[in-house]
Amino acid sequence: TNLLRLFQLPPAVQRLVGEQLISAGHAKAILGHPDRAYQEALAKRTVAEALSVRDVEQLVRERIELENSLDGSAASGAAPTDEPTSGGTGASEPTGLRPPGLLELEELMADHLDTRVSITMTAKRGKVLIEFANLEDLERIYRRIID
Repeated sequence: TNLLRLFQLPPAVQRLVGEQLISAGHAKAILGHPDRAYQEALAKRTVAEALSVRDVEQLVRERIELENSLDGSAASGAAPTDEPTSGGTGASEPTGLRPPGLLELEELMADHLDTRVSITMTAKRGKVLIEFANLEDLERIYRRIID
C-alpha cells in the first residue's frame, strides 16, 4: 500500500523515482505536502542539490508551517506563496480541486486506450469520458478495455 501512494505524485516526480534519481523515501516525504506544483519543484531541487530524505522531510515541514502561519494572518483561504507556482490563475490550474493521482490515472487510461480520456469527480461520484472517432474506433477501445 505504501507503493500505491506513490501514484498520487505528479507524473514528473514518478518519472524521477522510476529513473532512480530520487528514492521512494524521498517520494513519500514529498507526498507530505498536498501542492502538486510544490511537489514537482521539491523533487527537482532534491535531485539538483542531492538532498537526503531527512532534508526533504524538513523542507516539507517548514513549508507547511510557513503556509499555516500565512493562512492564519491572511483574510483569504489561500497562502500567497501558492500564486507564483500556479501562475496566479486558479482557474487554469485545477490541481487544488482534483484529488491526487486523478490526472495520472487519466493519462494512464488515455495511453492504454490510445484516445483522449477525461475524468471528473464530484463529492459522491465520478465520470470517465472516453472519446472515439467512429464505430470502429469504439470497438477497438472496447477490446482494449475487456482484454
